[in-house]
This record gives sequence, C-alpha cells and structure tokens, in this order.
Amino acid sequence: MDPSKPETFNHRTDLLSTGRTYHFVDQVPENYKHGETPVLLLLHGFPDLWYAWRNQIGPWCRHGWRVIAPDMLGYGGTSKPYEASEYTTDKISKDLSALLDFLTLERVIVIGHDWGSYAAGKFCQWQGNRVQAVAMLAAPLIPRLPVFLSLEAIAEKLPDWNYMVFMASDRSPALFDKNTALGIDILFRSSKTWIKGITSNNGLENVLESGEAGRGDLLNDEELAYYTQNLEGGFRGPTNWYRAFELSWQVETVANVNQVIPTALPAVFVQPMEDPTAPQGAIDAMKTIVPGLEIIQYEGAGHWILLDRADDVSRDLMAWIDKVLEQKGKL
Repeated sequence: MDPSKPETFNHRTDLLSTGRTYHFVDQVPENYKHGETPVLLLLHGFPDLWYAWRNQIGPWCRHGWRVIAPDMLGYGGTSKPYEASEYTTDKISKDLSALLDFLTLERVIVIGHDWGSYAAGKFCQWQGNRVQAVAMLAAPLIPRLPVFLSLEAIAEKLPDWNYMVFMASDRSPALFDKNTALGIDILFRSSKTWIKGITSNNGLENVLESGEAGRGDLLNDEELAYYTQNLEGGFRGPTNWYRAFELSWQVETVANVNQVIPTALPAVFVQPMEDPTAPQGAIDAMKTIVPGLEIIQYEGAGHWILLDRADDVSRDLMAWIDKVLEQKGKL
C-alpha cells in the first residue's frame, strides 16, 4: 500500500444486487476475523476517487481494520448513469447497503469527505442499522427543510455555495471535460493557494473558462495525471450529485425519512477552519439533527484535509474510533 503507487492497493470490481457495478479498494489486515474485525467504509466526494484515501488506508489497515474505499457512483471504475434521478440519496444508500451485502458485512464504520460526508450522513438516515459509527469530514449534513430551498436560494444565503449552482447546470460537464486537468488542479489546493472567490460569484466557471489559475500545491504531477486519466471525459456523473439535490429532497420528504441521527450512533465532524464551503452556520444547523455530534477542528486547514492534514486525519480518527469501539465493548 504505497500512496504513490495506486496499483499496490487491492482493487476489486463487482456487480451489486442493485444492478450497478462498483470498483473499490478492499484492504484486509493481518489476522482478519470476519464478523469481528472492525470494517471502515470510506466515501469520497467531488471530484475524487477511492484515491482520496490513499494516505489513510495503510495506517488504518495496519492498525487492524479492514478498509473498503469505493469509487462512488459516477466516478472512475463504477457505473456512471446519465440521469440525475439515479443519484438520489435513497439509491446511493441502497448501493452502499448492497456492497455490504455482497461482502457479507452486517455493519461498518462510515467515513466520508465532501459529498462522501453527505452520503455518509444520508446512509445513517436511510440505513442506520448498517452503521456502527459515522465520521463526516469538511461537508456538514444540513437539515431537510419542510419547503424545498433551491441551490440558487441557498447560494443567496450562503454565497460560498454559489459554485453548486454552476455544478448543477448543464454547462459544468462540458467545461470540466474540456479542461479536466485544469479543473482538478483548480480545486485541489490548500488554504495557502486557494483561489479567493472561486466558490462565489461564478468564480469557478470563470476560472475554468479563462484558464488563469496557476499550479495548485496539493497534487504532484503523477497524482494529477492519475486523477485526469480516471476522470477525463466523464463529468456528467460526478456533477449529477448536484443535479440530484432537489430530487433527493422530494424522495426523502415523501418517505418522511427520520433526519435525526440518534445519540446512540457515535458521530464526529471534522471541521477545516479555513474551508469556505463549511460555514459555521451550517455546522450549527447540523447539530440539530445530530445531537450527539462531536467536533474536531483543524485551525488553518482548507477543504482537502485528507491531503494537507493527512497524518492528523489518520491519527485523530484512529483515536476516535478506538474510543468508540472501547465504549461499545463496555456495553
């Protein structure tokens, strides 16, 4: 498991009962005991891959845990439905549950970053019986309102979420497909080289069109090439996560899905303090539906904490999970 060599991880691709094919990395530790050894399910966000977790998989597996990191729906080697209706939270959750069924796993510890954080929280709401604990990184789980609030309306209240309006538009896939390496490099940046205003006032779209961005500081040339190779020409699926926002609200509302993650289910949010897409107001709102939420804060950190705070994430979540497992063992 060399983070600089993706081929050194254990890759699998399998057809699930939902009819979708999922590519995933599955790292099994020494002395693994099926049904006893803790299992981590790692969910990435946009525009990412299983590769998001390359720095965490090794440490967590060597700690004695099985680690499963899929390419999420629409990404990499996983199925890429064209229609946004295939990306609603109920269907994503059914896929994750089907993956666990395929691997004959009853319950897992779910960890998500960005859209993966959102998916982790929604998995708890839809399929909470499959989750032992949940860690959500960088993207807060916002409450579902009784009346739908569009991305445009949300962006008026939270200007740094304006980029989501562009992502949900039909313009975004073509621009990212045309400028894949640039688009990835624009986003993967620490707080030191983050392009100010890129998340508001159509900033992301403008930079993609102009190409004036300079080189980011989080991906080396080999890493950028790996992302480009696996995402090039395929941004309809990844951006469908944004287009499915209203559709998911409709499905959840009709099903009257319980939003509250019970205190019996351990939950932690890792908050990068310099991430403009994780405003404090959204995190405060999150606490209303995750009453037992613990928070780990990283001062000076931007959105991509899996990279620029890789060792901290590995260590801190390892300690948190160890604490959770110890407490559960005492029950």
